[in-house]
Amino acid sequence: MKMDCNTIINDNDIGQIYIINGINRKDLFSECESDNIKKTTINIYDNSSNKMNLAPIERKYHKVLGLRSFTGDGKVAEHKLFVLYDNFRGHGIAKKLHRNEMHIYANNDFVEIQLDAAWDGVLVWKKLGFEYYKKQDENALYAVWTNYFLNDYTGLSFNDKLSIISKYMTMSSVPKKYTNDFGRWLHNNNHNFVVPMYKRLG
Repeated sequence: MKMDCNTIINDNDIGQIYIINGINRKDLFSECESDNIKKTTINIYDNSSNKMNLAPIERKYHKVLGLRSFTGDGKVAEHKLFVLYDNFRGHGIAKKLHRNEMHIYANNDFVEIQLDAAWDGVLVWKKLGFEYYKKQDENALYAVWTNYFLNDYTGLSFNDKLSIISKYMTMSSVPKKYTNDFGRWLHNNNHNFVVPMYKRLG
């Protein structure tokens, strides 16, 4: 019997997400893993036909999956992989795509987006409104940030750093100017942890 997962979300709607300035073309491939799960991979290209993503963007769309924001289950968009080449980062591409995702997903009755973020990507996802699934993950990230800030952050005395740490006791409260290079530092120091996150829709 042929599986039909296209009622979860159709390819045309998925493709609409990638219509933004800076993306000229997209290749999209979908398959039904089951009636409940649609898997989609996407490659995106700039105006010179340069591939923009380091690996295929991967999404899984679930008709029913356990929620991270509440007990129970619902319709979930699971973001599995999104990595741009370095020269395409910092241009607001993720933010523009996410704005489209929120609109398209809401129109298709999704209730939550879930992802497992690499530590160097957590700060980006937080800026886009994602929440930590487990409070201890934020605590662990904060502990690593204090180590980075005390030992590797330049331009402040040690006592000034201690004073700043005492003012900002959670990762979410740390001002952006003290975290600008933290993601790069995490990546360069092989902090390959993953942090489960979610964003409620509606």
